[in-house]
Amino acid sequence: MHGAGLDSSFDAAVFVGYHSCAGTEHGVLNHTLLGKEVQNLLLDGEPIGETRLNALVAGELGVPVAFVAGDDTVCREAERVLGADLPTFAVKDGLDMLVASCLHPEVTAAGIREGVAGGLRDLGSRRPHVVDGPLTYTFEWNSTTIASICEGIPGVTKPTPRTTSYTATTPSEAMPVIVTQLLLALQVGQQGIYS
Repeated sequence: MHGAGLDSSFDAAVFVGYHSCAGTEHGVLNHTLLGKEVQNLLLDGEPIGETRLNALVAGELGVPVAFVAGDDTVCREAERVLGADLPTFAVKDGLDMLVASCLHPEVTAAGIREGVAGGLRDLGSRRPHVVDGPLTYTFEWNSTTIASICEGIPGVTKPTPRTTSYTATTPSEAMPVIVTQLLLALQVGQQGIYS
């Protein structure tokens, strides 16, 4: 995941180059974890993108998110789930999944640099993003085959032909199961055996 190497010794997490979750209108490269196999990932019934997923992992370690940069839709997503006061910087305005109106690279670099600096200066107002468990993560797959294969993972259930669910007490408990499902989904996707 994006937070590899993160531990409780960090004062803050900074997310740069992020995108909005799957299905976000006008979201540039909107997807969640895998662009083809995953239709959606839900946390307790609500769509969750990589921004919140990684913020939960950081939050469990006591690390707050200090800044998020990406397209305008991920900035709004981050502010909605992590707090309206979260410093963000939109480097582009999404027109569609593959079309955006981008800022000049020098403007982008300056905006990110200033945003990170401001977010770190104001770190005292940021709190780690923590949600009390249990936490139920539900994948909506594009294939019944993926769901059927993932159902073989201990603790994973298949509530519908194209969904799998896993309930954990913490994000760190869920992440190995999430990653295992993603790896299996990639294998199915590479074989082209969708049903």
